[in-house]
Amino acid sequence: MDDMPSGNGNEDTILAAAVGGRVEQAQSFERGIAVIRAFAGASEYMTIADIARAVEIPRGTARRLLMTLEGLGYVGQGPDGFRLLPSVLDLGYRHYAERPWWSEAQAVAQEVAGSTGCPCAIAVLEGVSALYACYAAPGPHVVFHRTIGTRLPAHASAVGYVLLAGIDRADLSRRLQAAKLERLTPKTIVSRSALMTEVGRVRAAGFAYVSEVLEMGLASLGVPVLDRGGDVVAAMSISFRPDDRWEHDPSSHPALGAMRDGARSLLRLFPT
Repeated sequence: MDDMPSGNGNEDTILAAAVGGRVEQAQSFERGIAVIRAFAGASEYMTIADIARAVEIPRGTARRLLMTLEGLGYVGQGPDGFRLLPSVLDLGYRHYAERPWWSEAQAVAQEVAGSTGCPCAIAVLEGVSALYACYAAPGPHVVFHRTIGTRLPAHASAVGYVLLAGIDRADLSRRLQAAKLERLTPKTIVSRSALMTEVGRVRAAGFAYVSEVLEMGLASLGVPVLDRGGDVVAAMSISFRPDDRWEHDPSSHPALGAMRDGARSLLRLFPT
């Protein structure tokens, strides 16, 4: 008997096209999120060339993504390029800001900032970044420019060290192997083995102190925020100018007690 044609050639072509279309859509979505993230830490305006360089995409692709975001109301144009519009906060911040945990945590950050006289942040781990979920300054005079949504490299910040110390060693090793560890100052640790060792010290000490690893003239302390099971769910940090006193004995920093008290006070927000 002659073999009958399967008749599936067209179906296979249609399926392949559909799958390819979904992959392309997913890639476009991923790039669109990367464009929004590129504005973090940048000046208010970014040009198409700035975006293309930051996201590592062709200028034509950067332009199309910016036009799409502008049409959705998330990006606006000005004389110096493109800038994010306030509506970008609808992409998730409002959801978390209205949850009791984060509103209470923001109040604790404000209290710690007031009692220590230092900017205070509460961050969560995202990949190999520390993402600020709460931030409070002690007064109107801004020394370190940070906001809710600020993203710091975990390998170059006290809050990041604490968050990395809160994950198991296998997970930490995987994240560091996949990460691009940028040297931001002469003191930044970029050796993965040295970083594993430093994070181990932080895990044993229960807090982190760093000085001028993120930027010169900046030091910070970090402590873990634990849930009722003892797992690290976030970290709290304060920032200040380096001082030789804390270089030799960071555990004697007068703000450490207030930070630990603030972190412990958040325990009441977790279910029993």
